[in-house]
Formats: sequence, C-alpha cells, structure tokens
Amino acid sequence: MFENFQSCYKTNPAKRYFEKAKCFFDQMDYMTSAMYLVPLIEFRINELMDFPNGMSYKKKYSQKGFEKHLEIEYKKMILIFIKGFYLLKFIHLLLRF
Repeated sequence: MFENFQSCYKTNPAKRYFEKAKCFFDQMDYMTSAMYLVPLIEFRINELMDFPNGMSYKKKYSQKGFEKHLEIEYKKMILIFIKGFYLLKFIHLLLRF
C-alpha cells in the first residue's frame, strides 16, 4: 500500500506525514500511524478543495464549504458539454471543408 502512494507525496508537509505514518506502521504501532494519516488526509482535502486559510471545520465540511468547489466543477462540466455540442454540430462542416 505504501509503495503505491510514495510517489504521490513529494511536497514537504505531505511527505513528512506520510514518512512518519509509514515508519510507525512498519513498527506495528497502528494507532500512531493513523494519527499521522489523519493530517495527511486533511492536507489532501484542503489541497483539492482549495479552502481559504483559517476556515473553521464546521464551515469547511458543511454544504457551504463545498459550494465553491461544486460551482467550479459544475462550470467545468458545462464547458465540456458545450464544446462537445459545438463539435457535434459543426463537425460535418469541418469534414466538408
């Protein structure tokens, strides 16, 4: 399991948490390993969701906290569908040209 994720964690905070979790896991200290994996998961969520700094957990993990991310993902999907629609609509003209 750890070998698969080793290449994913190259930045300093994530790398540090990952190495500590792996070290304690190898020593069969699973509770301490889990304690290092929790901040790693939170770091990855913050990185993925792009939450503002200093946001409380209550706001962060509520529906309002996810709204910004959901809006961005929705806009990306709409753009993909629009591009696909235009491609299908005008592909025959491009092929004739």
